[in-house]
Amino acid sequence: MKFFNLAIAFFSLLLFFGCSEDNERIPPDSNQENLQILSFQFLAANNVSLSNDIEGKINEDEKDIYLNVPFNTSLTSLIPTITITDGAEIIPDINTVQDFSSPVIYLLSKDGYDLVAYSVIVTIANTSNEADISNFSFLKENNPSLSDNYEAIIENNEIKLQISEMEDLQSVIPTVEISEGASISPTIDTGIDFRNDVVFTVTSGNGETQKEYTVKIVTLKSVKDIVKFDVTVDNKTFEATIDNDLNKIVLKVPEGTDVTNLTPEILLSEEAKITPLSRTPQDFSNPVTYTITAEDGSEKEYTVYVSLLSCLELDRLFLEEFYRANERYNTPFTYLDWDLEAPTMENWNGVRVVDGRVSELVVAAVNINEVPESIASLDKLRVLTISGRILSSLPTEIGSLETLEVLTLNDNRLTTLPKEIGSLSSIRGIYLKNNLLEELPNEIGNLPDSFYVLNIKGNNLRELPVEISNIPNLISLNIQNNPLTIIPQAICDMTTSNGVGIAIVKDVEDECM
Repeated sequence: MKFFNLAIAFFSLLLFFGCSEDNERIPPDSNQENLQILSFQFLAANNVSLSNDIEGKINEDEKDIYLNVPFNTSLTSLIPTITITDGAEIIPDINTVQDFSSPVIYLLSKDGYDLVAYSVIVTIANTSNEADISNFSFLKENNPSLSDNYEAIIENNEIKLQISEMEDLQSVIPTVEISEGASISPTIDTGIDFRNDVVFTVTSGNGETQKEYTVKIVTLKSVKDIVKFDVTVDNKTFEATIDNDLNKIVLKVPEGTDVTNLTPEILLSEEAKITPLSRTPQDFSNPVTYTITAEDGSEKEYTVYVSLLSCLELDRLFLEEFYRANERYNTPFTYLDWDLEAPTMENWNGVRVVDGRVSELVVAAVNINEVPESIASLDKLRVLTISGRILSSLPTEIGSLETLEVLTLNDNRLTTLPKEIGSLSSIRGIYLKNNLLEELPNEIGNLPDSFYVLNIKGNNLRELPVEISNIPNLISLNIQNNPLTIIPQAICDMTTSNGVGIAIVKDVEDECM
């Protein structure tokens, strides 16, 4: 009926203008072509029955406007949003509730002379029982707080997005594609908190089908640090200093090292990857850049600088390692008085430097539990004294100290000596008083001509290796306070190359046999 009444009004207006006696009021060239409906919409914000905006398609030749709304949309009370030519007037009024269950005529006029009619035809989308989400994403253009676009993987009714842990997911507007005519809840035109799983319900156009989709966020790690960087040179590991703020790595290796062919061992933060790969030989004669890629795809570059250690710097590296290895067994008040931040070792108690090398290391009344294998780097060491309380073993590398002359390890808990002790080519005296030694290695008989004093008083030795008799110039042997009773006769008969007989300090009951 409304359409019929509007039609009568339209034709009455035409008749009125056509019968006017004042024909000059209608210009010979009509401006009707400049009277237009520029856009015709149903906005979701103005229409509670809509979840999305509906844009009309305008056929300007036929003056028809077509809109297709979802199934179950009420056509009897829709509010259109209309844009028309500037200065024009329209009937019915813009933003007025209309019944679109049948075509509605909109009349445009300007200055009271021109008249253009548009027919608005609203149809309901074909009914469908599909209720699917076909695409789900977070787009940066809709979410300025995001650093990137994220596309989901949809498997059955689970939607997964892999997103950097650095992203703020407290209020994200998703971009979702659903089946034609279907609706979705919650609405997707405002921000949603995705810090926990979110369930979306999709209802088919005919209302017969509902599906639930669960959105799960898989958080990707953003950490991309080099945790450790070291190389091995001559069976010794050299660890670099890493500055994660400046992305700078400084590695020092001994003089004479071929820096054009070093193979670094690199430890990364969890889930990160590196280029070039760890354990890949590199030429470090110039700085080398490594690129670290986090799990979330973000990147960081490190620059590695390699320089050569002086011999004294190499000595200091061992001493610093020695200090740190035993620090936890002492209190700050009883431990070594060494300032590791000092530019030189001049004031390090017990350390003597001669001709640019560490010549003596004397540690007494301190709990030393470990001597690092890197002691081999002290290749100019002449005197080593560790008279502590808890040292129970020596590294085999002790035998590589070719310049060592005096080894004093009194008052510890040594139970054995490494066989490499027999390789000390410059040794003159070994002092092992008050330990827990139960045996001596046969290789002790390989000690050189320069060796003349062996003090093993106060141990748990039940016998002596006869190989001791092979030491050319041993003149002083102290075996007191050991549970042995028999001394090999060959030891008792020892004389030096100059004919000086050995002096043995023993318990009364000990006999040569």
